[in-house]
Amino acid sequence: MRAYGNLHPAVTALHLLLIAASAMFCSDMLLLGTLLGGIFTYVLLEYRDACRHVHMFAWGMLLLIALLNPLWNQHGATPLVVINRHVVTLEALQYGIMAGLRTAAVLYACALFSQVMTKEHILYLMRHSTPKLALVCSMALRYLPLMRRRYAEIRQAQLAIGKISDETLIDRITGGLRVFSILLTWSLEHGIVTANSMEARGYGIGKRSVAQTYPFTCDDGMMLGGTLLCGGWLMGCLLTGVCDVTYYPLYAAAERNVWYYGAWAAAGLLSFLPILFDGKERYRWHCLRSNI
Repeated sequence: MRAYGNLHPAVTALHLLLIAASAMFCSDMLLLGTLLGGIFTYVLLEYRDACRHVHMFAWGMLLLIALLNPLWNQHGATPLVVINRHVVTLEALQYGIMAGLRTAAVLYACALFSQVMTKEHILYLMRHSTPKLALVCSMALRYLPLMRRRYAEIRQAQLAIGKISDETLIDRITGGLRVFSILLTWSLEHGIVTANSMEARGYGIGKRSVAQTYPFTCDDGMMLGGTLLCGGWLMGCLLTGVCDVTYYPLYAAAERNVWYYGAWAAAGLLSFLPILFDGKERYRWHCLRSNI
């Protein structure tokens, strides 16, 4: 059974990039809610524990932007409430909700990208065009969680030997600077060791090879076709202004016509494609097991 994470790296990367690009170019709350709902549901079903830190950040950003935008933005012609001679308008609130939905959708797309696209996938995709950039990206993806774990280890060790303290704010600041200094020194030393090891192993002398290959199968073709069809239709509608929404000075929704509803259906299919694909694979596996 081939799940969404086991598809060809090019197909998965194209799908997630189209979701993120569609969210960035979209200004309609219904389309953004559909994109966010699909990708959030898949992350919740498949990567709940791995992306648990993303949930609080994404939904917190959504609420923060939705609430703060009306407080510093006084544009709009429909006042809701006046706070210390500051007018909170309905249009500013609607624009804040739209910006929050856009931010949350892009964050979930990036979180799913970091879970699905491993360093082997990135090296495989960029092995011919920019192998050095691929190596830098894969090392960056590796070093971020490594440095986070190392920071926690250094901090616990410094607390255990009594070098830092959490009693006051000044102690926490000085302790954090001390831990950061140790972490920076360790990172530089580890980088030198890695560079010497790569040089000793002959990196850059000959043509780079890959340890794992990803053949393009029929499942990849089906997923690619659905991605290109839905993503192309949605991006075409967004770039031609079919789904444009005006927020200031008065809110004016996009015209509800066949093109708009087609874009909404394409957004739903694009964001729910991973769930549909995994469901198809589970059904196929269930049928195979039942025939044994």
